[in-house]
Amino acid sequence: MLPVIVFPAVDPPAVSVIIVTYGGWGWAQRALQALLAHTPAIYEVVIVDNASPDDTAQHLERMVAGATLVLNDVNLGFGGGNNLGVLHSRAPRLLFLNPDAIVEPGWLEPLIAAVDADPQIGFAASAFVNLDGSVQEVGSVVDREGSTHAVGSGSIRDSLVGWFRREVDYASAACVIVPRVAFDAVGGFDVAYPIGYYEDVDLCLSLRAAGYRSIVVPSSVVRHVRHGSSDSGRAAELMLANRMILLERWGWALRLHPLVDDPERFPHRLVAARDTYCAERILVIDDRVPHHDRGSGDPRMALVLEALVGLWPDARVTLLAVDGAGAAEYAPPLLERGVEIVAGPVDPEAWLHSRAFHYTSVIVSRPNNIGRFLGPVRRTQPQAALVYDAEAFYFRRLERMADVTVPGDHRDAIRSDLHRYRNIELDALREVDAVTIVSDEERAIVELHAPGRASFVVPHYRERPVHTRALDQRSGIAFYGGFMGGPGSPNEDAAVHLVRSVWPYLRRLVPGTTLEIVGSDPTDAVEALAGADVSVIGAVADPVDHLQRYRLLVIPMRFGAGLKLRLLDAIAAGTPFVGTGITAEGLPLGLLAPVLVASEPADIAMIAAQLMIDAALWEHVRQQLVELVDSSFSKRVFEQSLIDTLASVGVPPPRGRAPTSAVAVSDLTRAPQREASRVTA
Repeated sequence: MLPVIVFPAVDPPAVSVIIVTYGGWGWAQRALQALLAHTPAIYEVVIVDNASPDDTAQHLERMVAGATLVLNDVNLGFGGGNNLGVLHSRAPRLLFLNPDAIVEPGWLEPLIAAVDADPQIGFAASAFVNLDGSVQEVGSVVDREGSTHAVGSGSIRDSLVGWFRREVDYASAACVIVPRVAFDAVGGFDVAYPIGYYEDVDLCLSLRAAGYRSIVVPSSVVRHVRHGSSDSGRAAELMLANRMILLERWGWALRLHPLVDDPERFPHRLVAARDTYCAERILVIDDRVPHHDRGSGDPRMALVLEALVGLWPDARVTLLAVDGAGAAEYAPPLLERGVEIVAGPVDPEAWLHSRAFHYTSVIVSRPNNIGRFLGPVRRTQPQAALVYDAEAFYFRRLERMADVTVPGDHRDAIRSDLHRYRNIELDALREVDAVTIVSDEERAIVELHAPGRASFVVPHYRERPVHTRALDQRSGIAFYGGFMGGPGSPNEDAAVHLVRSVWPYLRRLVPGTTLEIVGSDPTDAVEALAGADVSVIGAVADPVDHLQRYRLLVIPMRFGAGLKLRLLDAIAAGTPFVGTGITAEGLPLGLLAPVLVASEPADIAMIAAQLMIDAALWEHVRQQLVELVDSSFSKRVFEQSLIDTLASVGVPPPRGRAPTSAVAVSDLTRAPQREASRVTA
């Protein structure tokens, strides 16, 4: 019989895939076929058969080619078999794969990337699902009695429970990558455990003692058949016996681990145990998983979450998204960075009660959320510092909207909302421990209505490309802004105002030029603006790259509040903008203001025409704007603002970074006194 599973010849291999078999040929065959089908040709395969009691060894000899096959006369157990496989392997990365683990497409690359990115990672495991797709394990917890508890077990994969990259006590070695240098440093799997079970727990404890970390990488997914090569009764016996061995060896290391008793009835105990070593536990509450390519404050929230896990890698950062819309699309990048995401359908208040006393800091974004959750957060997390991420005060936007709305029922409704949101936001300023906003204009409001309240400008930031197009490679004018806010939103109003009131002047001043309206989710009113020299483009994949094709942005906003991320996109693209004072709010333009800002349609058109015609002026403005962004809206400035904010409520700064001297002197003295212990039962 010709071999039906033929592995590629690779020299040298990047990864050694080591598989130990003991019977169960049917599952082993499926596992080998999936490995071949779903893995790039960068690996070698070493199969160790542990004296299978059936005909598995014969099947391997007849049906598998291109793999190193080691046939044992005796069963060396899981640890001994894998150690023997390592001796026959060549690659710098060791991948231990169970013969009942069915890899999914794209499973290997995230594991390699994880260990290659950080030399302290000595163990990176996949997430495991059952054959029916339900979650089996996304990392595991070991309690002080040596019992192991799988995180996410029995949940629906789409629920995202535990489905984020993080350090773990241990994870099943059914599919795990270990750098050879780390494996050698601890002497491999300990053969003190007969036949199987707990070798992977022991390995993770050994690696931690040697200075390595163990993580789970949920972007690598494997379908795992529990006990595919043994029966569950025998497995239970072995697990109990080997747990006693683990406690004898590692009881001293587990003594500080909490006891996880009856986790099915009390799931919060498992969460508390999972986060035992996270000194800081930061909860962020927002409308949704941020749609980073849209507007409405979402891009900034995505930056905040990425910065939190980047600056405090040992903290637990959790996003509670009130609405789960778009989570499947927008959650994966944040999950991969290490943000825990809890998204609808979920009862947020009930969820907060399920994690009572768990968080050290809570950041609540947007007025609707601070109005809804201020009370529940104070009741369920009384030990936590509370930060209101106001960004731009919503009531100011409503004030300006009312000013440009004709009298009638619609304006009366706006004024009613204005009164309600003003009360919500100003009351919040007096109740929280710190406030973050996006401009000095908003900070002045905090100082007026809540004197002495710690407040910090946490602006947007935008990394700019090294090179941008020259003026002679550009043409036309663009309006840029997302329309996620729907009808009546500031961006819709500004686009309509541009085409109806400003564009007639511009058309005469710069004959032959064209206008393109760029932005996701254009409303019916925006779509209706299309004409002979006006195009509605909609969303673009890379705004910074796309905006380089235009000479100028014109955004005549009549209401709104706060710094506009779209302007940072434009400046990063080397594209000057023209707009109103509301458009440019939050940008310290200084002497550039008269060149870029006007209020009347004819004046806006005039300064825009000057920039379209005068190449020297255009280049001067472009350079000044680039310098402004580099000095005030860089990633470093953004991160420092977050460090200052959290330092003011008692969160130690990241290693190598310190809060500004002003924060250290004035705000740290006002940091809430947090309890030394947390309730976990």
